[in-house]
Amino acid sequence: MLTHCQWYSCRTSKSILDTVPYDDLIGLYVTLHEADIQKSYEVMDAHFANNESKLKTTGKHCGLTQEVLANESGVFLNTIRAHERKSMDLNKAQFDIVMRLAKALKCEAPELLE
Repeated sequence: MLTHCQWYSCRTSKSILDTVPYDDLIGLYVTLHEADIQKSYEVMDAHFANNESKLKTTGKHCGLTQEVLANESGVFLNTIRAHERKSMDLNKAQFDIVMRLAKALKCEAPELLE
């Protein structure tokens, strides 16, 4: 589960374990090991939700899923996921990526930057 969440979120194992203590992770595994892996992602994401990115907030406000945003912007889905989780800094992204995301979200680029 840790490996899946690490891959999905583009976070390091250390950053996950710094946020979700090992004992809590074991407890989550006991609860989630038979559930769909997407449920594990959602539960793990909730631990990081206090620090939600502007990209994620804007996407929710617009009602766009990550998949739809990827299709409409032409930005890779894993890139969007990484920026939403702040494992990649959108402030340091290529200008073109920020502009395509802003256009798809019908907002100004500075509204997405932290």
